[in-house]
Amino acid sequence: FFAGTRGVLQASAAACTGAGHWYWEDNVLYIYYTEDPDGAVDIETIKRDYCINGNSKDYVTIQNIDVKGGKVANILLSGASCIVSSVDSSCAVIDFSVTGNSNSIYSSTATSPSGTAFSIAGDSGTFYWNVISGAGGNGLLVSGASNTLYKFNITTSTSEAVDITGNTNTFYYSLLHSNLDDTFVVTGTSVTIYNNVIFDSGAAGLDADESCTFRNNIVRTSTGDDINIANTKTVTGGYNCFEDAAEAGTGTYTDTGTSTLFSTDPEFIDSASDDFRLNPH
Repeated sequence: FFAGTRGVLQASAAACTGAGHWYWEDNVLYIYYTEDPDGAVDIETIKRDYCINGNSKDYVTIQNIDVKGGKVANILLSGASCIVSSVDSSCAVIDFSVTGNSNSIYSSTATSPSGTAFSIAGDSGTFYWNVISGAGGNGLLVSGASNTLYKFNITTSTSEAVDITGNTNTFYYSLLHSNLDDTFVVTGTSVTIYNNVIFDSGAAGLDADESCTFRNNIVRTSTGDDINIANTKTVTGGYNCFEDAAEAGTGTYTDTGTSTLFSTDPEFIDSASDDFRLNPH
């Protein structure tokens, strides 16, 4: 809107030849004006904070769509008991922002080139069968409590692939590989992580800054430590397979059944081609 009058979108900047003409490209607004418009005309533009704003509504279902370019997040779930499925999202900030409780997102993809793919601040949600690639920040940031997350495929996140700051969250049955920082960082209490493949971490496979349970995981080819445990913290392990010879840090790793394998190659079929199945022998 120019001085209260709606403008007319043009096909190119060169086509802006009359009053009210405008064109937008690469974050630049082109307008037609016969003098310097700075201070001479009021220009109003629309800012779309969200592609879809749940607006604190409950029992909303969103499925089978593509979303892109929200200024704050692509989808905001601020109500309860909402379902998002089969959504492809690309956002520079946050793909999926969950602040309400008991929500579910599944079978969806997220690419957040300079932000976080999933920000989960709500409690008691269920998130599964999702693919995250190329996040410029965290793949998953979980600050809510008592969420269940499983069957994720998370690759090439710039910051931590999974940053769990909330309490009593559970993460399992997932493949996490080629992430550029720590794969897991845990600062929440009573967190459980099990049955995951963690490969080619840019830093630690697990950075345990709080006591947690970590069982039945394969951790290999970490640039840093496979597992690092902070002072006074305890990781309750069991049936893990590590490439490193021992845990790192000044904390404690407990495995009462001595079932953990250190200095062990799990023998993936072809990890170079992202085939993380194990050789049958």
